[in-house]
Amino acid sequence: MQCQKLFWAIAILFFQSTSISIAQETINKEKNATQKSKPFPADKSSLGIGLGLDYGGYGACFTIYPQKNIGVFGGIGYALAGLGYNVGLKARVLFNNKKPSASLFVAGMYGYNTAFKIKNLGTLNKIFYGPSLGIGLETAVKPQKAGVWAFAVYVPIRSQEALDYQEYLKSRPFLDMKNDLLPIAISIGYKFTIH
Repeated sequence: MQCQKLFWAIAILFFQSTSISIAQETINKEKNATQKSKPFPADKSSLGIGLGLDYGGYGACFTIYPQKNIGVFGGIGYALAGLGYNVGLKARVLFNNKKPSASLFVAGMYGYNTAFKIKNLGTLNKIFYGPSLGIGLETAVKPQKAGVWAFAVYVPIRSQEALDYQEYLKSRPFLDMKNDLLPIAISIGYKFTIH
């Protein structure tokens, strides 16, 4: 009789613990599903650090979105030959419930888009300013994180003055110009959501 009571007591404890673990598993699945379905963090403002025209070279970029899909940004940084800056507009398209969460954007800006740095002859270093157009991607691999990775390709619309200066440097016999200006500029950075 006591063995039978002991058997039933163990059986009841076993079924209770099983139902508790099943309930816990269900709660965890619901929590994970909620986190995975969380949309791209539509920030209203962000501060990023990175490399590219929108960061002023090696620097920082502040973005604010007065409207969910339209933003204004400014970047300032070190542009090899001195201080570089850019200000511009960005239009983005948010993709919800994607893994990873992502946003595509197009941007137009004005500011530093060409820099010449001459090794051992700093007097010839120059920065030129003009418009640049670009397209990019911001991605939050984990939507609950504090920010997003940003990647972009920009096309600098260089002034005739910048192109003439390149030709001037190439014509100097004491200079060995190994690099021509590239038609595109790559940008990469990490943006921390402020609000």
